[in-house]
Amino acid sequence: MSKHGEHLAEFLAIGSDCQYVGYQIADAASNMNLLYANGLIVECGCWFHARSKITTARESAPAKAEG
Repeated sequence: MSKHGEHLAEFLAIGSDCQYVGYQIADAASNMNLLYANGLIVECGCWFHARSKITTARESAPAKAEG
């Protein structure tokens, strides 16, 4: 399995008449840029990484993490 995005592009039928049109929740990996190039798919950011940083901060500095 590669990380170039072509498998997902094929699955979503990018460039065809039956292409997926809508919202795509994903991280900001540059290998996914080809999905958003024609403007028919809107990239919605994933909050996983931000949430994990907050969880870590709560464990090491709970007062600062809540403030």
